[in-house]
Amino acid sequence: MLFSKKKIITVASGKGGVGKSVIATNIAAGLALLNKKVIIADTDFGGANLHALLNVIPQGEGIKKLVSADIIPGKNGSLQETPIPNLSLIHGWDYLGVHGLNKEQFAKMNTYIEGLEADYVLLDLSPGIANYTLDLFNQSDIGIVVFTPEITSILNALVFIKFTLLKKMIKHAAHNKDVVDLITAAVSPSDPMTITEILDLTKRIDLDIWRFFNGYLKKFHPAVIINRVEEKDDMKVETEFNEYLERNYFIKPHILGWLKESSLIKDSVHKRVPVIIGDPSSDPAGCIKVILHKLLHSF
Repeated sequence: MLFSKKKIITVASGKGGVGKSVIATNIAAGLALLNKKVIIADTDFGGANLHALLNVIPQGEGIKKLVSADIIPGKNGSLQETPIPNLSLIHGWDYLGVHGLNKEQFAKMNTYIEGLEADYVLLDLSPGIANYTLDLFNQSDIGIVVFTPEITSILNALVFIKFTLLKKMIKHAAHNKDVVDLITAAVSPSDPMTITEILDLTKRIDLDIWRFFNGYLKKFHPAVIINRVEEKDDMKVETEFNEYLERNYFIKPHILGWLKESSLIKDSVHKRVPVIIGDPSSDPAGCIKVILHKLLHSF
């Protein structure tokens, strides 16, 4: 059976410790419950943990095989079944010194992912703004950014989204050194530029690239999930985050939903069973179901 309409979903965060992997496993498990064939891959190099969250003992080389061997498109040799029907895992790769992918490894992994037979392939990305993380996010069908209501997490999420935009701009403008130099200089810690300033300066250099940038901003709709909501005031973050992106980045995100801080989620982590499987009638599972509904009907 060919899955010609397979969708790639990336789950990212600007910083670690925001519950990204827990949310990724619950989304994957929820899609599997809907009788979708789902593959989840742990691409958090140096911080792999999906196998623990899904109660799977890693077998073979997992993601390491994908980036260090000759890959045959369409062969699912690195997949492991999970206790959840319809959900398979490509476990992660941890060893002293691993922190990302070079260009050759990135290309090999892309070749493998393109050949996977599934309805959905989820990639749990490394936190932060490593080049390969931004590239995977930008080329996915649905990119999700997870953050919490804490100010540091919010700021890191905004930085992540800004850098995904800049990475896309640099890739498109690669033939024009002046524009590339401009965007590179725009992220200087001592004198960062706003998106507005980048657009204005680009317009003076290359009108065609400026038109592309403007068109891309109108089509770029990153999905957002707010985790660990505790107080009523935390709910305001959703509106404020949305308004900030529209006002400063000229983009409108898809707000998929939020999850309240809950001991049930902590318990599910200890039990190694996603809460949507282990406690499907709970409030956290209900939040995941709302996210799944929006995910299936907004893209």
